[in-house]
Amino acid sequence: MAHVKQTSVETGSEVEWSSETNYHFRLSVFRDKLLDYYAANPTWITPEHRMKEVVQAVEAGLEDLSISRPYERLSWGIRVPGDDTQTIYVWLDALVNYITKAGYPWAPGRETLGGWPADCQVIGKDILRFHCIYWPAFLMALGLELPKKILSHAHWTLGGSRMSKSTGRAVDPFHAIDRFGPDVIRFYLGHDGGIQDDSSYDNRRIIELYNKFLVNHMGNLLSRVVRNRKWSVRGAVERMSEQPAEYWQEGPGAQFWHTSLVNITSKVDKSFEAYDIPKAIRQLAHFVRGTNVFFHDSSPWDKVLPFGPGEPGEEVDRIVYEAAEALRISGILLQPWMPTKANTILDQLGIRKTPLYLCTFTFAAPAAMAFNSWDKLAKAQRDYPKPKFAHAVVEKALKKQPNNPYLLAIVNYNKEGALDKKHSHYSLILATQLAAEQKFTHNGPQDRMAQLQSDLALKLLKQSFAAPPDDALAMKTIRDLRFMASIFGRQRRSKELEDLWLAPPKHIESILHRHRPDVLMLMIKLMRDNNELELLEEQCLTAIKETRENIDLVASHQSNFWELCAWRWDLWAALLHAVARQIVSTQIKLYFGSGLQTKDRPLQLTYMRLRQFVGELTIDDCKDYYRHHSTSTSCFNDMQPFMSTINNRQGHDMLLLEGVSCLIQVYNFLYGMLWFASPEYTNTSIAKTFGVPAKFDKLPQVSVPDNHICVYVLLNIHHRLICQKKDYSPLESTMNSRVLLQATMLARHLVEKDKDKQNRTFALLAARLHLNLGCGTVAFRLYRHTKCKEMLLDTLSPYVLSRISQTHPFDSKGYGGFSADDELAKVIGTIERMERKTDDYLFTDLPSFLWDQATDTLELKRKLNSSLTKHLCVAERRRIARFRGESAETLPKLKYKAYKCVSDNVDRAIFPNFEQPGDGGRVTRLVMANNIPTMNWLLAIHWNQELAVRILHGEEDLQNFDSNVQFVSTTGYREDRAELTGVESRLRMLWHEVSQMAFEINHPGAMGIVWGLPFSSKALPHAFEMLQEIRKTMELLRMPGDTTLKPEEEVTMFHENMLMSCYSHLEVVRALYKCAEQLVDKVIKKKGTPHPMAKLVPKNYQLELMEEVKICYQAIRDVAQGYMELIKKKGLAAIKAQVRWGATGEELRRILSDDDVDYYAREYVESALEAWSGVLKVKLK
Repeated sequence: MAHVKQTSVETGSEVEWSSETNYHFRLSVFRDKLLDYYAANPTWITPEHRMKEVVQAVEAGLEDLSISRPYERLSWGIRVPGDDTQTIYVWLDALVNYITKAGYPWAPGRETLGGWPADCQVIGKDILRFHCIYWPAFLMALGLELPKKILSHAHWTLGGSRMSKSTGRAVDPFHAIDRFGPDVIRFYLGHDGGIQDDSSYDNRRIIELYNKFLVNHMGNLLSRVVRNRKWSVRGAVERMSEQPAEYWQEGPGAQFWHTSLVNITSKVDKSFEAYDIPKAIRQLAHFVRGTNVFFHDSSPWDKVLPFGPGEPGEEVDRIVYEAAEALRISGILLQPWMPTKANTILDQLGIRKTPLYLCTFTFAAPAAMAFNSWDKLAKAQRDYPKPKFAHAVVEKALKKQPNNPYLLAIVNYNKEGALDKKHSHYSLILATQLAAEQKFTHNGPQDRMAQLQSDLALKLLKQSFAAPPDDALAMKTIRDLRFMASIFGRQRRSKELEDLWLAPPKHIESILHRHRPDVLMLMIKLMRDNNELELLEEQCLTAIKETRENIDLVASHQSNFWELCAWRWDLWAALLHAVARQIVSTQIKLYFGSGLQTKDRPLQLTYMRLRQFVGELTIDDCKDYYRHHSTSTSCFNDMQPFMSTINNRQGHDMLLLEGVSCLIQVYNFLYGMLWFASPEYTNTSIAKTFGVPAKFDKLPQVSVPDNHICVYVLLNIHHRLICQKKDYSPLESTMNSRVLLQATMLARHLVEKDKDKQNRTFALLAARLHLNLGCGTVAFRLYRHTKCKEMLLDTLSPYVLSRISQTHPFDSKGYGGFSADDELAKVIGTIERMERKTDDYLFTDLPSFLWDQATDTLELKRKLNSSLTKHLCVAERRRIARFRGESAETLPKLKYKAYKCVSDNVDRAIFPNFEQPGDGGRVTRLVMANNIPTMNWLLAIHWNQELAVRILHGEEDLQNFDSNVQFVSTTGYREDRAELTGVESRLRMLWHEVSQMAFEINHPGAMGIVWGLPFSSKALPHAFEMLQEIRKTMELLRMPGDTTLKPEEEVTMFHENMLMSCYSHLEVVRALYKCAEQLVDKVIKKKGTPHPMAKLVPKNYQLELMEEVKICYQAIRDVAQGYMELIKKKGLAAIKAQVRWGATGEELRRILSDDDVDYYAREYVESALEAWSGVLKVKLK
């Protein structure tokens, strides 16, 4: 039967069969339950037609839902508990966050405190299925209540088309807020946003709506009522507020009273009840327009009586009162959309405090005059201070201030009558512990007050621990005990905690017994964190022994040991951490006997890991495991720690075992042996590696191996040829980067073939490789496919943005355009926004404070506040601004104190590691020739360059600097660990001389304060000599018009290191020119008292320095210009030839067609020219 080609309706691409192992949720069994619920709650989903869509979808039938993905395909997520080969499907992970944020699993009696079930969940129409079918089924399976209502809203479009980041059709909300203000944006979104149908975003519409409503209607009415000198609003209110209900039934304004003023709140209320927000805001806008018409038609300015100031007459008072009352109601109703503008309106009316509830305006009878609250609201009401406990705790903990007035806030709160004494008590314990830690940090371990506070925290805990069960402060749940353990752990008192838990009160004994496994693991974690090895050993052996006893006592508990090996491996790991080999050997014999009798994966892995620890692991153990588990997607990851036991010959034998059916595992092992363990490579090894994917293509229903491996092979070859400068046959030594070019183009092609762009890790790898080549426009186009959000920007963006100021400081326009500065600003803003989000949990009133979660949130806030990524981005932005000739004065800047306790949050294990387990750094070095900067690098740049540049540009003064001794001692700065690039190392001494000159010119004698060394007059000639050396080097690097080399032998024309060299030299040259200018202005031509440096400057030194700087500056530009000319002449041919060069190039023919190579080569030429042109944009001053 002929093969029928099937294509996708959406993309037109051929459909490929694939299969994988997943966990499933039995969604099908919930079909009838869901339909019954929909029938019993027909208005559960709003709008109505969305409800019909969901019912029809469920009636058509439900299939079981796959709730996991193989880790190899989806590495960004939460692992399935007990099975690290699978990652939890994002919609199971994400939906459960709703209830975990609400406190699930709840302690008895606190089920409703977190806000669940939700009164209404608001979702977009595109995720209706997840929230209205999957989510209720999950909740039903857990036996939990469903949300009371689901509101599905439509989308915002741009010009009628769907927004998309990948296509660039998107609105930057932060830019819109900066431009129009949050109030205006909120009002626009509420007014034009759709529940039923999509709405189109339009900046012109925002301006039109703003002018029409806020300026012409609301603003005009407020001005006419409040600012007219013919009457007093306050006087009108005081005179009219006591009028009886009958007074308003007739006379001037009676119709406005009955048709508008009395009814507006109920109209808006009904619209809110119907979830029709646009209708509510339109009703309010119509009401304001109607009030304007009423006020204009009533024309009170024509009816003012002339008989006395401040008494315009009853009719005027009535009109003004009604108009002012309409403004007051409008100001209150407007608050959900425009809180700032609404408060401004109320302030101008003299209303300082206003209820925000619509029920305020629900009148039992007009005589109630509920809106007659002017005199009360005009007075300052007594405002009982709510103790901002957490705010104070966090501020003190972060700023490390010794005072702790927040403790007083808790005491006062208790005196006022705390609603939850236990909550307040536990919060006080946490506050006391944090206060003690602050003092220890500030004053050292001998601080007596800190020790007293530390002891007090334990005393309060023990008080709750010993309290009888009917006491309000008594511990009653495992949550309380976990909190107790965290405080004891912070004080490193694990033994004392263990003793308390071994002799607990009776009511706590039952809790400890019921949660015995959790309690054991909690103690083990504390002891391991505190490195209490003797206690750790004892605890681990106790846990393992109890498991063994359960197996012996009850046959049905055989699964306990399996769980011990599958889900609680950290217990075995802790044992290995704590004990000697002899004890582990004894445990192996005790639990596994003379040998392993089962082929179960968790048990076999545990057996092998323990045997490896005592040095008894053999190749037969590895073969046995490989034979039985090679079909598992996790086989390679499982075996990787044992690779050191396997030599190349044994490994090849193992790959040929009968019964090994998973070629992906063979491929992974082949790479590990050929390219990591082997000291050299051959044509055969290259052919073997690149030949495996071809074999996969011929096999039905077999997924292609990981894209990373072929790219890693080429990177290994490049690394050995260029970085190690060794000659490996058959690849002759070469100084160009053609193998890197091959790896980069292969990565580019594989990303292009991924139609759905789901492999985000590989897209990040491809982006990084293109930056290595200096192809910024291509790199940032690929970077967009990584779709980094929130926390991922903190952990992943350094792979792309590290040292970006030294390669692509200028914006690129047109197709593929990008702005490195915008990306840096986005990362900084995102990290700071995430930090502010933690305030929602921490900066809250005491009754809402989560005392048992605060320490983790504090740690997250600290990590975000001191993020290495944020620090890098701040430094890069300042350098970019200077290259562009812009002022860096308005940009954030880091003082040296910001470098204390820097938190390195970068994910250095993001790229798959097929080589040495646990060494993510090696993979990073393979992918990035210039590693991700560290804290020491930041300090080196700050100390050697940044300070000098700030002084030269007048951005810093001497009073902000501390001594060099203090700087080194308080930051742990180690210049030998700074990992400077080659050009940074070469320019380090020149920057030292520039720094001396900058400080001495602007702050005579400052060298002794900052460095502890006086200014050396040798700095001047040394700087000049080193500048001459730079100029000579640059003149030699200038490319001739034609190199006469064959295309495949052509020199490297574009590379990150080349750009970094040019920009780094330009940076120091510009600093020297600034020094020369200031020598003239501040030293040579200084009036009055001679500058101390004047006698040290050789005659005409400043003029000669300026001239040499200009020559050097032009030499750097000539280098860039020369390479641009060479790229234009020979770039395209050279790229094509070098991609096809050698054994690797031949193998790439199977993957890259000639058309592919031509397309990518042209793309690279354009990108390289764009990158080099940036060098020419840098001005000397």
